[in-house]
Amino acid sequence: MSREEEVSVRLYYEDTLSIQNTFLNWIELLIQHKGTIPPSHRKAFRTSLSKSTLEVGRGQNLIYITKDGNRINLGRFYTFTMQMAYQTKNIVKVNYKGKEYQIPIEHLWLLILKKLHEVFPFALTESRRLSGERIRMQAKPGVLEWKPGD
Repeated sequence: MSREEEVSVRLYYEDTLSIQNTFLNWIELLIQHKGTIPPSHRKAFRTSLSKSTLEVGRGQNLIYITKDGNRINLGRFYTFTMQMAYQTKNIVKVNYKGKEYQIPIEHLWLLILKKLHEVFPFALTESRRLSGERIRMQAKPGVLEWKPGD
C-alpha cells in the first residue's frame, strides 16, 4: 500500500469513527431527554445514520422485549431507525399480533443505541475496505488534495 493509500484509509476510517461518536452522543441525548428529532434536524439524522453505519446491519431485525416477555419485531434496524426521525410523540404505539403496545420513546432509542454498538465495529471495518476504492488522495509536500475516485 502506498503512502497516499495509507493516508486515504486512515482519514476515511477516522471520519467514520468521528461521525459514529457524534451520532452516539446524539442518541444518548435523545434517551436522556426522552426526546424526538425536530423537523429541521431530520435530514442530518438520516445522513449521520447512513454515514456512521455505512448501511452495515441494514437487514438485521430490531426486537423489543416487553415487560411481560413478549418479543415485538419492529422490522429492519436501518428502516426503523430512519422512521424514528419522524416520530413526534414520546410514546410510540406499536401494533403486534393484534395487540397495541405503548412503548416509551427512550426505550426505543436505547434499543437503537445497543444495536449501533453492535454494528459500528463492522462499519469501521467496512470503512477501511471502501477507502481505497472510493477516495483517492494525492500527496504533495505539505498538502493533501482530495480527488474523486475513479
